[in-house]
Amino acid sequence: MRRLLGALGPLLLFGSAVIGQTLNSSQPLGAIPPPTAPFVAGVPSRCAWTVAVQNVPLPPPPPGGAAPVDNRIVEVDTTRVDDLRRDVITYGDNRSEERWFVGNAVFWTPPRQPVDAAKVGPLDSKDPYPSVPRGFPGVGWVGLADYDAVVRFEGTTCYHYATPSQEVWIDAQTRLPVAYRSLGGLYRFTFAAPPDGPLLPPPDYQGAMDQYRKIASHITPAP
Repeated sequence: MRRLLGALGPLLLFGSAVIGQTLNSSQPLGAIPPPTAPFVAGVPSRCAWTVAVQNVPLPPPPPGGAAPVDNRIVEVDTTRVDDLRRDVITYGDNRSEERWFVGNAVFWTPPRQPVDAAKVGPLDSKDPYPSVPRGFPGVGWVGLADYDAVVRFEGTTCYHYATPSQEVWIDAQTRLPVAYRSLGGLYRFTFAAPPDGPLLPPPDYQGAMDQYRKIASHITPAP
């Protein structure tokens, strides 16, 4: 588990610049002005965060039956360095897997098979899935039309955005995502110190990436 940040986390992640206005915990919520663009901070070229997922409880097993296996995602650790991004995904049954994103391609290892690759489709930060190739997951849809109120979410002063099917809490000072709720699950962000060195894929992943780049370089884009 990464070393989690304390109060200096947002400053370490984004340097000395703070996107929103300076706030303090005693400031009345009603005195905080509504948000202005950008509504969510951009992802820096070097950053790291964890999304912890609080899923809806599984139904109880039938009398005398075995407990159901929870194969849902419970945590995603994301690290980005320049154009390379790695997600370590942990499931409720204690399985884990790595996914690497390079540009518009995702690389992963199917069970008992070599590294595979695929072109990334429309999945982006608007999707509630906590592992996405770009942006912060689950929050890319927010805008002024979806703004609800200034609230405190687990001690953090946040801009709250909501639709009938989902909601998002954004730190009112840093514009970093704090949490989002969608599809019955609650997804909480925790930010870590940005990596200070290169992000090095395992040899089999690096080989697959090199091969993918070689093939892609010979493909002529459609006019």
